[in-house]
Amino acid sequence: MDSEADAALTAYARLFSRAMRTTYAEQERAVREGREQSKAIRKAQLVEAFHLTSRQANAVLMEADARRKSILELYDTQLEDLQTRLRKVRKQLKTVRATLAKHKAGKTIRLTQARAASSREKAFRYQTRIQKLEARIAELKRLKHEGITHLTFGMKDRLRMRAELKTRKQIRN
Repeated sequence: MDSEADAALTAYARLFSRAMRTTYAEQERAVREGREQSKAIRKAQLVEAFHLTSRQANAVLMEADARRKSILELYDTQLEDLQTRLRKVRKQLKTVRATLAKHKAGKTIRLTQARAASSREKAFRYQTRIQKLEARIAELKRLKHEGITHLTFGMKDRLRMRAELKTRKQIRN
């Protein structure tokens, strides 16, 4: 492939990517505001804003819709996974608490003070993990109910930046 063709393909890829990000952002904004916009209007806006053909605009709309639907479908799988992990951690916590209860009652000789302290630390870690899992489950249920999706376009750097911003918001709250 010559450099001219490569440059043309690169320019088209950038244009398509920009149109995709814009379309996805507009879809998310519409969901959050609770308004529905017809596909014909969205298509006309894409054709006008990015000088795409009708077929190209359809491709952008279909891909953006498919990405949103895919993320929404993944919420169920993620919820199941988190609930399974939550059950396992609760079971582990129950076991550790039972061991500590035996130690307090004096029914076990094998549990030294150091091991008892280690078990209390494990119990604390399990409780913290349970709280985090419950918070994540609640957040996913809220996102699923409201139909909100999060998608990061681009490289890993953008994904890291988004995670860092989320962490900063959590620290402020």
